[in-house]
Amino acid sequence: MKNKNRKIEKRRVGSVVGIVRGSGRGFAFLSREDGEDIFIPAKCLNGAMHGDTVEADVYLDHCEVKRIIKIGFTQITGVYVKDMHAGKVLPDNRRFGDARHIGECANGRQSGDKAIS
Repeated sequence: MKNKNRKIEKRRVGSVVGIVRGSGRGFAFLSREDGEDIFIPAKCLNGAMHGDTVEADVYLDHCEVKRIIKIGFTQITGVYVKDMHAGKVLPDNRRFGDARHIGECANGRQSGDKAIS
């Protein structure tokens, strides 16, 4: 009988470099030239976004971004949405995930306007 409260041991099996491919649902995959894609849970992205080149630690069933080597996209287009205190841009490409907070720099924008973040 297995102990349900047993802690699962994280076993690091290596390190790899690849490009993050976002899913639009929070998680992503690490795409490598020399192998299969590796699953990256949302909590293991550590600030990396779709298109970034990263170094990641590989575990038995997933990988975790250790550092961002090169930013893939410096600008993201989307739709501006104003909320109570600031604004945000909902990316046109859902692979970038959630809205990007842009602060109080509305510069006359209205909700629904196209924007670059």
